[in-house]
Amino acid sequence: MPWERLLLLGLGVLCVACSAQVVGLWPRLGLIAAGGIMLGLTFRVDAQNVMNHPNPGAPNLNVNSGTFGEINSKTGNRTLQGQVRFQF
Repeated sequence: MPWERLLLLGLGVLCVACSAQVVGLWPRLGLIAAGGIMLGLTFRVDAQNVMNHPNPGAPNLNVNSGTFGEINSKTGNRTLQGQVRFQF
């Protein structure tokens, strides 16, 4: 039957991600360790869902439920991750 192929889709998802990185501070300054090894330092910060926008969950697909077709949940929280890397 044609009605068996109908789908209920949820709303779209919005997730804004960004990244910032500062690389190689010490090699640019010319700092060299004992034995002629060049030193390096990298700072990096990654962020997911920067705007902290809630994304609606999937609709209730149980036709026998009083909340059929309603969206009763949300997902999405901001996530930050930092990294420091020392190179020698």
